[in-house]
Amino acid sequence: MSRVWSRCEARFVHLDTFVRAAHIGIMNTPSTKPSPDASQIHRLKRPPTAILTLLLLIAGVEMLLSLAETFGYGSLRIFCFAKLAFNSAYLTGTPPLYEAQPWVMFFSHALLHIGSVHMLGNLLTLYLLWYLMPWMYISDFVVVFWVGALGGALGFLWLAPPGSLMTGASGAVAGLAAVWGLYEMFLVQKGHILSIRPKWTAVLMGLVTLGLLLRLDQQLGMAWQTHLGGALAGAGFGAGLIMRAIQEG
Repeated sequence: MSRVWSRCEARFVHLDTFVRAAHIGIMNTPSTKPSPDASQIHRLKRPPTAILTLLLLIAGVEMLLSLAETFGYGSLRIFCFAKLAFNSAYLTGTPPLYEAQPWVMFFSHALLHIGSVHMLGNLLTLYLLWYLMPWMYISDFVVVFWVGALGGALGFLWLAPPGSLMTGASGAVAGLAAVWGLYEMFLVQKGHILSIRPKWTAVLMGLVTLGLLLRLDQQLGMAWQTHLGGALAGAGFGAGLIMRAIQEG
């Protein structure tokens, strides 16, 4: 048993070294090739296509709806909410507007927000979470996003009053935040605390954003049920990702 544990610790040390290297832009492997500049090594300065597409999709939907309201077509937001927002009434007896709606809304709600402030808060937090987790595969980040969205919808379904309406990527954000928090807790437990200034700057910005959203709680109608469900789903899925990362070394 002690041999297995020592082996896991050795792999974890290697993972910790990789994480540090990813943040500071230095890999401790000898190479005869010329060293690329920091912007090329630090993949977090510019999100890859999959992450950028996700961010632009969320921003684009809100920009379209906001522009429509500006030019007197506010009914477009109402139409999209009716078709794509999560509405627990469609799972408790109310006939859906189209056949696939009871299934589609478990994911489509993450692309809708009630306003630009709501959208910007989630968008900024998503980017910061991507910045804070350089060890995470791009595909895993996207998967956890949608797992968190699903978990958030389930949490809202089970804990919110019947017939409630919910939109926003909060569940997805909470799921990714849970993965990051779980990883940081593991680092603290093993004594591998990352003292990286950009990381804590990002955390501070995230806390400021959270404080702003909490101040606007009445206007935004923030659903704690969604955050809780997304966080639990993200933590469960993220635990497997972290263990896989450690095993891969």
